[in-house]
Amino acid sequence: MEHPEAIPNTTDDQKYEYEIAEHYISRTLERMVKIMFRVRRPSVICMTTSSLLNSTGRKGIFKSYIRDFRVVIGDEASQIPEPALLSIASRLPHARQVYIGDVHQLAPHVKCPPTSNPAVHGARSVTDLLLHAPAVPVAPLITTFRAHPALLALPNRIAYDGQLVSGTLAEARSLFVSRMFFPTPGVPFIFVDVAGKSAKAPSMSHFDENEISACLGVLRKLLRLGIAPQDICVITFYREQYRQMKPHAEQYNVELTTVDSVQGREKEVVLLLTTKTNFNPYAATFINDYRRLNVATTHCRHGHFVFGHAKSLRALPTWNTLLQWAYSLRAVVTQSQVLRYFEP
Repeated sequence: MEHPEAIPNTTDDQKYEYEIAEHYISRTLERMVKIMFRVRRPSVICMTTSSLLNSTGRKGIFKSYIRDFRVVIGDEASQIPEPALLSIASRLPHARQVYIGDVHQLAPHVKCPPTSNPAVHGARSVTDLLLHAPAVPVAPLITTFRAHPALLALPNRIAYDGQLVSGTLAEARSLFVSRMFFPTPGVPFIFVDVAGKSAKAPSMSHFDENEISACLGVLRKLLRLGIAPQDICVITFYREQYRQMKPHAEQYNVELTTVDSVQGREKEVVLLLTTKTNFNPYAATFINDYRRLNVATTHCRHGHFVFGHAKSLRALPTWNTLLQWAYSLRAVVTQSQVLRYFEP
C-alpha cells in the first residue's frame, strides 16, 4: 500500500476490495503487463507478501510470469508468518529465497491470543523459523547506522546482549546535542515522568490527557529550536491515545503513528507515549513485550523522549530495564523539569 500506516484503520470491506483488485484484473491491465514484460522486462518488483501470493495466483496479474521470478527477497522477515513462507516456496519453487529480519522485532500479527496454540505453532515468524532450521546459512548483521551511538546502550540492554555496534559517529547525529541540554551530556535521551492516572475509553483502549499535555510542551519546544515538523514523530502504544493525539499532530504537522505500525521506518526525533498507568504487571503482556519496546525505542536518529508513569512501569521487568538505564543517566525528569533543558 502507498500509506502503510493506514493499514490498521482499513475496514474489512476495504481489505476485501483490495484483495479483489489483486486477484481479478481487467483485460486492459493484463495487456499492459504483457507489453511491459515484452518491451522492458522489470529487474525488480516491490510488493508485500500477500500481494505476491495474490498476484501470482490463478487469476493474478503476474500469473503468466512466475518463471521470471528468480530471487525472492523478504524484508522485515520477523513479520512474515510461517504459512506465507510455505506458500511462497510452493508458488515459486525455482526461486532462491533470501530473508532479512530481526528476531527481536515484532512477530507476525495474529487475531488470536499470542500464547494460544494456533499462534504458537502456526504463526511463527520466518526469522524465528530459519534461525533454528538446520543447513540454512545465516549472516548476522550487528552494525547499525541509524541512531546516535550513545542510544545503542538501550537496545543492547533490552534485546541484543551488548552485541550491537554503531557504524555512525556521534558528530553525525548532533541535531539535538548541539541545540539543547541533556541530563547526561552527549546522550540525547530523556524519560518524562508524567504524574496522574490514565483512563479507559469505551473502546477499552487507554488514554492520558496529562501525558498529551507533557508531549505537547516538549513538541512546541522542539519546533522553537528549529527542528522541522517532518523530522519529528510521535509514537503511541494505545489506539485511544493515538485518537486523542491526532488533532494536535495535524495542527503541528508532525507524524503520528503506533508502535505496531512504525517498524521499518525512522525519524530524526521520536516522542514515545506509554500512556497506561497502575496496571497489573502479570496481565501487561502487550506493553511489557520486549520486542515491542525494542521497536518503540530504535527508530530515532538524533534523540528520544519517552513519556510515562515511572512508578507503574517499574513493575514491569522489561520497562524496569529501561528505567534503570535512564536513572543511571539522571535522565528521569518531571513534566516541568524537562522544559528547563531547552533553556539557553
